[in-house]
Amino acid sequence: MNDPKSTNQNNIPDPVTDYYLTYHQLCKAKAHIEKAIRYVGQFEAAETEIDENVATDVIRAISLLQKLLPKSDAA
Repeated sequence: MNDPKSTNQNNIPDPVTDYYLTYHQLCKAKAHIEKAIRYVGQFEAAETEIDENVATDVIRAISLLQKLLPKSDAA
């Protein structure tokens, strides 16, 4: 299933694999989403400041994910 030469025990791609950078970009995006989830989970009532903080992390995650999408030839 997994090539032992391409991943270590923690399922992290070896730095020489094609997906090493993709893996880390996905981890960064996931961290921003998890941060937003933990943050919003602390509050019961909506407030503008909370919404702005959550939006900041969501935007960062989206930006990281967009960089992973294939480039479109249509202009």
